[in-house]
Amino acid sequence: MTSEHLFVYGTLLADVEHPVGALLRVHAELIGAGTIQARLYDLGAYPGAILSESPEEFVHGEVYQVRQWETVIRRIDVYEGCSDKDAERQQFQRREVLVNRLDGAGMMAWTYLYIGEYPAGGYIQGGDYGAYLRKLPITGGFAKLR
Repeated sequence: MTSEHLFVYGTLLADVEHPVGALLRVHAELIGAGTIQARLYDLGAYPGAILSESPEEFVHGEVYQVRQWETVIRRIDVYEGCSDKDAERQQFQRREVLVNRLDGAGMMAWTYLYIGEYPAGGYIQGGDYGAYLRKLPITGGFAKLR
C-alpha cells in the first residue's frame, strides 16, 4: 500500500506547531478541510474526538494523502499511543471514518478517536480545535498556534 488518507483534528493540524504534525506534512499532501460526525473534548495538552450519533455535531479537521503509509503511520501511532501493548493505557484508537469534505464529497479516511474514560468536561463547542486554541489566553503542552 503506497498511499492512504488520514483525517487530523488536533495537534497534527497545519496551524498547530507540533513536530509530529511537521513530519506528517513532509510525507503527505493536504487534500483539504473536512468534518467528521463527532464531539470534541479538551483533554489537557490535546483534544479527543468521540463519534456522535447526532447529525448536528461535527469535528473540523484536515485530510491528508500519506505517502510511505506504513512508515509514517507507525510513527503517528506511537505519538497517539496506539502502539502501546498495554490496552489499559491506550487513550486513542485508529479507525476508518467517513469524512465530509468542504466541496461536498464524502470519503473514507483513518483518524484517531478517543477511547479513554469519558471526559466529564472540556467539551469544545463547534468542534474546531484551532479556533478553540485561539480563544485560550495561553496554550499548554506541545500544542500552540503558529
